[in-house]
Amino acid sequence: MRAICLLLAAAFALSACPAGAEDDPFALLFGDVPDVSVEDRPGEDDVRLVTARLGDLKLAQTLTAYARPEGLCVVAADLFEALESGLQVDAEGARGAFPSPSRTLEIDAAAQRARVAGRSEVDLAGQLFETPEGWCLVEEAWARLLPLSVGYDAARLTLQIDPRETLPIEARLARQALREQIAPRQGAGPDYPKLARPAAWLSWPTIDVALDFRARKGGAMEPLAQIDLAGDLAFATGRLRTAPAGDGGAGVRFALERTFEAGDAPWGASQVRVGDIAGLSQPLIAAATAGRGAAVSNRPAYVARVFDITDIRGPLPAGWEAELYRDGQLVAYQTEPNAQGNYVFANVEIRPGYNRFRVQLFGPYGEREERPVTFFAGADMHPENELQYEIAILEEGRSIDGGALEVPLKTLAARVSYGVSRFATLHLDAKASASGALAGGVSLAAVRGETHGVIRLASRGAGQTASEIGLARQFANRAALDLRYAFNAGLDPISAGAPPEAMRQRARATYDTTVPVLRHGLPVRARIDWEQQRSGATRLRAALRMGASQYGWRWTHTSTLEQRWDDLGAGDPRFDGRLDVSRTVSGVRLRGGVTYGALPGLGVQAAEVSAQRRWSQTGFGQLTLSRDMAEGRTQASASVSRAFGPVAVSATSGIDDRGAWTTGLRLAAALFRDPRAGRFQIAPPGLAQTGAVRAHVFDDLDGDGVMGPGDTPIEQASFIIDQSSRPEATGPGGQVTVAGLPAHRYLDLQLALGSLEDPFLQPAQPGWAVKTRPGQVLDVDVALTLSGEADATLVVVRNGRRVPVAGVTVQAVDQGGQVVAETLSEYDGYVYFGRLPMGEVALRVAPRALAEIGALADPAVIHLSRTSPAAFGQVLEVYPAQTVAALPIQGVDADQ
Repeated sequence: MRAICLLLAAAFALSACPAGAEDDPFALLFGDVPDVSVEDRPGEDDVRLVTARLGDLKLAQTLTAYARPEGLCVVAADLFEALESGLQVDAEGARGAFPSPSRTLEIDAAAQRARVAGRSEVDLAGQLFETPEGWCLVEEAWARLLPLSVGYDAARLTLQIDPRETLPIEARLARQALREQIAPRQGAGPDYPKLARPAAWLSWPTIDVALDFRARKGGAMEPLAQIDLAGDLAFATGRLRTAPAGDGGAGVRFALERTFEAGDAPWGASQVRVGDIAGLSQPLIAAATAGRGAAVSNRPAYVARVFDITDIRGPLPAGWEAELYRDGQLVAYQTEPNAQGNYVFANVEIRPGYNRFRVQLFGPYGEREERPVTFFAGADMHPENELQYEIAILEEGRSIDGGALEVPLKTLAARVSYGVSRFATLHLDAKASASGALAGGVSLAAVRGETHGVIRLASRGAGQTASEIGLARQFANRAALDLRYAFNAGLDPISAGAPPEAMRQRARATYDTTVPVLRHGLPVRARIDWEQQRSGATRLRAALRMGASQYGWRWTHTSTLEQRWDDLGAGDPRFDGRLDVSRTVSGVRLRGGVTYGALPGLGVQAAEVSAQRRWSQTGFGQLTLSRDMAEGRTQASASVSRAFGPVAVSATSGIDDRGAWTTGLRLAAALFRDPRAGRFQIAPPGLAQTGAVRAHVFDDLDGDGVMGPGDTPIEQASFIIDQSSRPEATGPGGQVTVAGLPAHRYLDLQLALGSLEDPFLQPAQPGWAVKTRPGQVLDVDVALTLSGEADATLVVVRNGRRVPVAGVTVQAVDQGGQVVAETLSEYDGYVYFGRLPMGEVALRVAPRALAEIGALADPAVIHLSRTSPAAFGQVLEVYPAQTVAALPIQGVDADQ
């Protein structure tokens, strides 16, 4: 920005000079210089305004220098300031330390001598000269005083500075270039309007249908059907599934699910489920079971992308800068401490899993300091001071249609969790049966740095107790160690006794690492399991898995060694292994696998080979040949799948060496009610399981924002959802259904501008935050409008004269005050904007630039429409603030 100030200052000076000096541009800039008696003093004809480059980085837009026979003489105060040296420079000389605290520099301008690092004397005679702007040094002198070399390109008016060691300014400019890339990401995300359809009493259902036809040797054709329906019922999402049962009949599963926004339901509930549902998973008490009943919870209905937000802070000395890195990527920076002398990175997202941050501090003399910060957010952790609960009344093992999945058991289960701090979460569990059996448990999950652990205690029927302890750590090289021990973890939670085969103790150790092998890393997982049953039987199992991708080959190998002990003593040890290899050749994926045993005997147990090929986006085929050595059986099979529009078709067939064969055909599709067409439309399968968006993309010729007969549909338009590009594209009618979206949470939806054939079309609304429910197809009208263009010339005005100004930030602002485009003025003050929205647009100098140079400017307001989409020849006038103190500033927001 200093370069901008110098340019504008030069332009102001141009306009302030008398008309008689117009023939001498340097006199216009600096005024008439009286003759001096010192013959070697640079004259006004020697003035050069040069651009300074530091290595590959731009150091300064303009530096004042003078052409001398001895070389280019650069005004010392200007270059020392551009280098951010911190030296004290005045008419007598310069003094201070640069580029490190130990490298002191003292320059005596009158004596034309210097002292470097307190000991080296440097004679500057014939290399230091007086100028109207202060004394200057020629190129050779700079190289003698500082660890750098200086070269001057007279044709390009460029001063090239190449450091012999890293300078603080060099490191800072490199950091600044990186920071400019993340500047748009430092603020809040896009604030798109929210688009969701509230649940109704009743709606047309979305239907997923899958028809299977199966046949085998010696048997009749078996037609099977599976139907899934999802739709609104009683202001909730109703889901119905019919599927073949084991007895040849059909089973029916039905559930109602209602989700709430925060604060919209009693007790802060976020989700209520009724019907065929899954119960609670309660460690040491009971695994999740299914049955008919009801459940209420304030837990999120989805896995959050952001677990929590926090502030990362620490001391920041004056003159230091701080950068925040997540997994090695720069995400934020600060150049000034707050009032308490700290850096504060506010509202940092904590995501599920490991969050590795690094605060990098940079000092004024190139000092560096690193502070690692680690957060772990696992399934057992909750945000600080957050209370979560879940309650379920369930008849486990029985479905809503009366079918028994297993032995039915009526239970009441509850779980409450509380984030004690950012590093610890407490869980309380309870479960009771209709027979009076009761079980309860407490667990504490905690994390510190790279280590997290959990302790669980439980008491169950007949006074039985159980416990578990776990400890996990990830190391700097991404190796991970996980240790677990459990006592009585396998007991039945409700029954008074325990079967003899129930687990009494078990321990497990898992280690993941990457072993360097030549130029490639070899991922390795080692695991040891030890189990002891109540009967006394014991098992020890060790497994090793490794795999890699090298030179086009992918392979994995797993080996297992197992030893058992019982009342009769130790059994025979077993050692098994499996090797899988794959490679792509001419578009065909070849796979092969071998299962073998080494103990108690050596031999191959099974082997298979397959070939896979994808011949289109929706077409896939596979051939497989396998051999089971234990059964002495060889099988061959083939399968193909292809989507014909929205209908997915797949066929399989197989035969073995005994003549037994099977074959099958599957057809799958979905139906949904299109309210605009007033009828059901066919779509790819899976709509009843997830949410979907049906987008209508069109050129909005009538400007009403709704697709109508007078608008033009846009083909081949695609979308970006939550920063992920989707492959679906609009057809001839400008419509596309994007399915498979996570339900119950807002997703950012925006049009991929690169998919539009006409580059001058742009969406009237940049994006939406859409939320769907299972089975719901949400309609979104994407109205496109012709974008406009404009250009302007930036000039500084003083005393009636206009001088073009380069390197100043100019913005285009829409009617809502949003900056829609930004660019820098060129050497002649010219700026150009494309893709401007229709309507009123203001072209203005960026307020931050005006504030830094102490100037005022009026915006140029233009009006763009389909009949007049361009506005050329605008002029932006900048005024020195001191001459127009009473001039009001229009349309300037000082915060932008």
